[in-house]
Formats: sequence, structure tokens, C-alpha cells
Amino acid sequence: MFFQNESEYKYLLEKSDFLWLFLYAKKHYSAEDDIIQINYYYDTPDNNYNINNETIRIRQIGENLSLQRKKHIMTENNLYKSEELIEKLNALPLNMECSGTNDIVYFKGALITERKIYKPETGINLIFDTNYYLGTCDYEIEIEFDYSKKNRVSELLNKLCIQNTENVKNKSGRFFDKLSSLQSL
Repeated sequence: MFFQNESEYKYLLEKSDFLWLFLYAKKHYSAEDDIIQINYYYDTPDNNYNINNETIRIRQIGENLSLQRKKHIMTENNLYKSEELIEKLNALPLNMECSGTNDIVYFKGALITERKIYKPETGINLIFDTNYYLGTCDYEIEIEFDYSKKNRVSELLNKLCIQNTENVKNKSGRFFDKLSSLQSL
């Protein structure tokens, strides 16, 4: 098990804006990675972790599975900071005990992401995510960075003209909102 901190900006865009920025990145920055990842979300029957801005998921990339417990802290202007505990797994359970608690969490559903990563400079990743979940497709740009690069990221945001958009929920928040709306039908 290991622990990591993460700083990132998140923006949901219309498909046309997303594709325009993707083409711009493809032309101007070096490609880092192109992956498919699946987030399998877990929570209590009343979704208590999600309500409290915490995500419990198993992330699959290729054949690799990792259990991730992530506490989200949104600061300002779509900047998220998070604390994350990560543990490698060998199997995908339907339910499990949440480590450090007596809570049993249950499989709630999956979100599939087509992810393309570009590197404008060392310490900054420009990430293009096409997400599929519960009959929904959305287009998200994330900018993950070392916090010491915050000023450089502000310059990049100005260059890409994506500042001052409305606040965006993280993937798990959007997933659970959609799940809740489907359950209330």
C-alpha cells in the first residue's frame, strides 16, 4: 500500500471544444500515454463515502487492478487536491471491507475512460478523457501537476482559453449523481 497527493484542474467541455484542444495538444506537445482505464466504484448502501467527497474504487488498466481510496478537496476554480491510498489487488470483489473501518462497501457500477496524456513540460500532464458511464458520455480535460508548477499551469490555462468555466464534479461524483437520478426513476 502506498500514499500519494495529487493536484489537478478539471474541466468538462463540449465535444467540439474538447476535440479542438486535443488537436492543438497533439500538434504542440509530446504524447506520453494512450490508455483505457476502468473505474469500478464501491460505496455503502446509502453512498456515504461519495456524499462525504471520498471515492472508493478499483482501477483497472490492462490486467492490473488497484484499490484506491481517495479523499477529494476542491479548492477554487476547478482545482482539486486529493489524498489517495493505493493497494494492488488480484481480483475484483462484489463487496469488501473498507480498510480502517468496519464498513462493508458494495460494487455500484463502472466508468470507462479513454485517456490520452500529453506533456507540455516536466511536472505537468495535459489529459484528455472521454468517459462512458450509465448511458452517458462526457469529455473532460484534466491538468495534473506538481504543486510547485501552479504558476506555469495558470499560463497553460490562459493559452488554452479554458479558465473560468463552471465548477466540475470529479468522475465519481458525476457517476453517483447519474446513478442516483436513475434509481429515482
